[in-house]
Amino acid sequence: MGEAAKEAGFLVDYRPIDQVDFSAEEGIFIEEADGTYSRFDFWFKLIPWEYIAVDEPELTGILTDISRKRKAVILNPAYTLLFQSKGY
Repeated sequence: MGEAAKEAGFLVDYRPIDQVDFSAEEGIFIEEADGTYSRFDFWFKLIPWEYIAVDEPELTGILTDISRKRKAVILNPAYTLLFQSKGY
């Protein structure tokens, strides 16, 4: 997925989710080594929505707000859970 995004002209970065900052008002960010922050305009996550919904319900709400306010485009949005769920 990352390679396809690079080929399409996107700047790609991989970070564990605990290194990503989420703000319902500002969007999705990472802290760089120099202490500055970089914002993601597009975000693809590898963690299934089922896990986020059960383990991190607050994050689910924040991601919903980010999407609604168009602070970032989540490339695999929560509604995909309806099609992917295997009866979790």
